[in-house]
Amino acid sequence: GINAEYMGFIKMISYPLLKGGIVAFAWSKDRKLIAVAPNNSNEILVYDTGSSQDISKWKLVHVLDDHSQQVSGLDWNQTTNQIISCGYDKTCLLYTSDAADDTPCVDLGGRRIIEKK
Repeated sequence: GINAEYMGFIKMISYPLLKGGIVAFAWSKDRKLIAVAPNNSNEILVYDTGSSQDISKWKLVHVLDDHSQQVSGLDWNQTTNQIISCGYDKTCLLYTSDAADDTPCVDLGGRRIIEKK
């Protein structure tokens, strides 16, 4: 049969907020947050799902708009809790809350972005 995650994905695509479709999505380890890259956008939208499968109850908590062109992929590392994205601007961006390293970055409201070109 069709699994619940796939059905949630189908509902997400048809939800009016993401009517144009999505390029990629990734869940946090605890599945309370989801990162979504809308089609034809340089943004990554991070939603707090409140552990609800009802997308109308999800709350937008971060808009990551650091790519200068469309996002082409993203993933959420389940061990380090970091989000990595790549885009048509030929960059990979690592979104992390780890402030321990000295890598040049941009601060986004508590999240650090490490850019690799």
